[in-house]
Amino acid sequence: MSQKIISAPSDGERINFIGETVRMLVDSHASDGSMVQFEAFSPPGGGPPLHTHANDDESFFILEGNVKFSIDGKESVQGPGNFVFAPRGSLHTFCNLGPGRSRMLITCSPSGIETAFREAAKLEAAGLLNPQTIGEVFAKVGITFKGPPLKP
Repeated sequence: MSQKIISAPSDGERINFIGETVRMLVDSHASDGSMVQFEAFSPPGGGPPLHTHANDDESFFILEGNVKFSIDGKESVQGPGNFVFAPRGSLHTFCNLGPGRSRMLITCSPSGIETAFREAAKLEAAGLLNPQTIGEVFAKVGITFKGPPLKP
């Protein structure tokens, strides 16, 4: 059963890996698997490799910074207040153009991606995170890396 959540900016589980930070707002447990929502902080030049999601749709609401997106080969730069939707199966990525960090509200539906975030953070803390292991971790939730990250 889904849970009601009211949280302050200092609340929420924080997950850090490969220079990225996410603050979990709603996870699988709280939403009964329907969605996950998190606040994502990326350093200048940060962002994931080019990838696809087999199981979930992903949406981005930019809160701070300028972020370059690539979705199915089309690039655009989006700033605060802009919204981007990457449906499941789309080939997509993003990159924070800097000079400061970017901050986005990201929603994936249905949920599941947060398990990969948690596992990647644990592997990194143990010194075991590398391109192969991170690919294996995200493959468990239907995410396949298809190319390099975007460059600023």
